[in-house]
Amino acid sequence: KRDKRNLEEELNFVLATQEEVLQKEPILASIHDLIHQIQDLSDEVDVSESREQAYKVSQDMLELSQRLARRKTKVQEDTLAMETQFIHFQTQILKIKEWLGRAEAIVGSHSRLSEQQQRLTPHRETIKTMHKQMLDLRSQVDEIRDQAIDLMSKSDRYNRMVEPELSHINQRWEELAERIRERQASVPPESPTISETRAVSHVSTPTASSPTRPKVEGVEEFAETYSNLNKQMDEFEAKVATGGHVTNEDFKDGLEETLQHIEEERSILIEEINKVTKQGEELLFAAESSRDPVTHAKVTNKLQELKIRWLAIQRDTEGKKHELSATLPLYNSFTEERSSFEIWLNTAEVRPTQESQEERKVLEEEVKRRGKDLTSLKSRAQELSEHSSSGHGATADVASLDERFRALASQLSATPPASPAIIAAKVKETTQVPTLVTTASTMVTSSPVSDNVVSRISCNVVSTTVTRTTTLAHSPVQYLQALRRLMAQISDLRSG
Repeated sequence: KRDKRNLEEELNFVLATQEEVLQKEPILASIHDLIHQIQDLSDEVDVSESREQAYKVSQDMLELSQRLARRKTKVQEDTLAMETQFIHFQTQILKIKEWLGRAEAIVGSHSRLSEQQQRLTPHRETIKTMHKQMLDLRSQVDEIRDQAIDLMSKSDRYNRMVEPELSHINQRWEELAERIRERQASVPPESPTISETRAVSHVSTPTASSPTRPKVEGVEEFAETYSNLNKQMDEFEAKVATGGHVTNEDFKDGLEETLQHIEEERSILIEEINKVTKQGEELLFAAESSRDPVTHAKVTNKLQELKIRWLAIQRDTEGKKHELSATLPLYNSFTEERSSFEIWLNTAEVRPTQESQEERKVLEEEVKRRGKDLTSLKSRAQELSEHSSSGHGATADVASLDERFRALASQLSATPPASPAIIAAKVKETTQVPTLVTTASTMVTSSPVSDNVVSRISCNVVSTTVTRTTTLAHSPVQYLQALRRLMAQISDLRSG
């Protein structure tokens, strides 16, 4: 039994059910054809009940398809909302991690101070400030925990990504809280004498110039590389990720080719992101060694912005890949059916004025069958439009075919069948056989040995005169019967 709270499992169930419905559609269409054939074979057989049952099954199938389409849209919307929630969770996690890193460094530095330094008011206030900030951040940490629990309850995929992050944050948070409590308990009381002595010393002793800190190298190169990466990410968002949606350009390039192109471009971008991240981490280490908080803060902020933006790009990329994967089989099936229907329609549009009464009936039966094909084509076009906002003009293509199909049906009802005389004349013309008449003639050539010697060579030459026989191998009625049998065989091959 599936868990409806798990969106991946629910979406897989909907897709599997839709695939099963698509497999049943040809069977249902064949049932309708069988009912028509039984009715045509004998007027005495009552197929009304069977026709009603088949119609009811068709309506139930259509209703099920519509419900599945609506459910799939809802699940996809919920999935997108959950991805947005996950990005927000990741952003909040990054902020808490950054604060934890600073707080752990400050508390670690405070623990290395001498007892005399710890008595000083600024260092005592440092621990109080850390404790106050931790209390202020408690609500944010609780919110992150709630988000994590919500995500884990809705998706196995997010469960695997969120649970380690949550455990890591909880562990670091509790360890930092314990260290702050220990520092508060171990800090000795402030000594007024020491404070006053240091104050007097500070006033009476001239301040020595602080030594110049070594400058961190590579900051300019990192800034330039980071700027170039952002331009590359801009191009990726505009041409590849495209907001997570399939575009008309993707249909023109081919869906399979687009999927491959996405993977190739993403691999290139990941490689560049890893280079910039490694360069930034090296700068952070250098800034810590040089005690350069300004550079450390700038690089940290840029790396955090990079992570947040990459998460958003990944969300759009995965969304587009999912839409492509869902659209690809449907689009291929739609294209194949549309091509088959259009080929038949091109042929059928020129037939009404050239066929007899019997052939007209055959064409009318074809039109009935193809009407069901057009209905199926409309359903696929609608589903394709629901998968993709662009839909590559599927709805417009089907609307054009529908207009032509209606015109053909109107032409059948308005145009009388061709007269037997016209049919016989056309058959007679098409069965006339050109006959070649062979005559004998004489060619005169000059001998290559001597210009004075002339030889005569007799040969048979095929004349260009063509005559037509007017004798038919069969009568017009026999010919029409053979033609109908051939058309029936062609129809069987098409349906098979």
